[in-house]
Amino acid sequence: MLKNIHPIQIGTYEIDLDKELIYAVMQDYLVEPILVLQGGLSSYQVARESDFFLFDARLNSLLEQIYSKLNEYTNSIGLAPCRVNGSWFNKMEEGGKVNVHHHHGSIISGALYVDTPNESSPLVFSNPSRLNRMMEVYPSNFFDFHHEPVAEGKLILFPSWLEHQTFAQRGKRTVISFNTEHTNATNTF
Repeated sequence: MLKNIHPIQIGTYEIDLDKELIYAVMQDYLVEPILVLQGGLSSYQVARESDFFLFDARLNSLLEQIYSKLNEYTNSIGLAPCRVNGSWFNKMEEGGKVNVHHHHGSIISGALYVDTPNESSPLVFSNPSRLNRMMEVYPSNFFDFHHEPVAEGKLILFPSWLEHQTFAQRGKRTVISFNTEHTNATNTF
């Protein structure tokens, strides 16, 4: 399903998860604090094997599902095909949050929710036009932020330049994230 938000299209899809397998694979990866996370740990480390979590051969079935949805999304918005060029996972503790950021050097980014507590903090997208508005009056359905609900097995795809964040978690949460490049790209970022 596509959703138009200020007027960006994000994709939301359902993925069948083998959580037992995913958590077994996660055991093999180093996790550390990173600046964008408060109250959480990440396998994200530039130029390390941990940046290629989804390329672990044990996760081929999961990566195939992600590629199917990524292709559906890029076709729907008229974008050239993309491939995953980096992936990692974040484990958030109760009260943890993700600071505002975007994914430089990527085309489409994705967040796949492996575990989410009830009433989990949504993924919050900033309206990119809010910085350029002057004195316009907009209808009541125009917002500076879009709060996309999250749930176990939900994959959210969005343009990598789109700023996003989460608020403090009400419980523990695990998310697999990834970046992409066009399939005809000759190098990665």
